[in-house]
Amino acid sequence: MRTFSRRLALISLVSFVELLEDVSLPKATPEEFASVYGGLAALGSYQLEVDWLHKRIDQMAFLFELPAWRDRLEKVSKELEEVEVTAARLRKRKKKLEGEVAERESASSRGFDMSSHAGQGLRR
Repeated sequence: MRTFSRRLALISLVSFVELLEDVSLPKATPEEFASVYGGLAALGSYQLEVDWLHKRIDQMAFLFELPAWRDRLEKVSKELEEVEVTAARLRKRKKKLEGEVAERESASSRGFDMSSHAGQGLRR
């Protein structure tokens, strides 16, 4: 029975190594990584020390997500660029409006007295 278990363990190990050869990091899918973890569990069931390998697979899975994170970063960078362009346009518009308001406030502070014009333009 012991020989049978060793044989199964070796078959599992060989299958796992073949699986790892098929999982190419840039092209790997989440399903492939799931099968790798399944293979690790099978090796662990034969009391093989696979903690080190589990850590390495975790690192590979972490790196697997890198392209998606880069895409998110690129998208956020583009959105931020658009916001900065909009903010610059709004600052320019605000400055122009502040000038218009200041001009009108200046005109109103000069004093506009209607009493000096009283009676002008009235028909008798």
